[in-house]
Amino acid sequence: MASLQRTWGKPQVKGDLDAALASHNEAVKLNPNRPMLSSTEPLVWKDKGDLDQAISDYSDALLLNPKEDRALSNRGEVWRLKGDLNRSMTDLDKAISLIRTQL
Repeated sequence: MASLQRTWGKPQVKGDLDAALASHNEAVKLNPNRPMLSSTEPLVWKDKGDLDQAISDYSDALLLNPKEDRALSNRGEVWRLKGDLNRSMTDLDKAISLIRTQL
């Protein structure tokens, strides 16, 4: 499991986004309740240009763990790319608040 989690992003780095999704989906099948896995797939969707799917997947990850600051900050970035600055700032403010409580 750990090696699969470490390697699923390698195809994404090389630009093979479909292979990255396939590797990621395999990792999720092995451990479906791992919030960080759920919050990494949207990175591929964002790279593929499917911003709505990325937002949906980040929202799903946040259902598993509402305190996942990376999912909030990444979703905020996608909202910004879509031009929704209010939702972007809401997510980014929440992420910053969560990070501050961890210090």
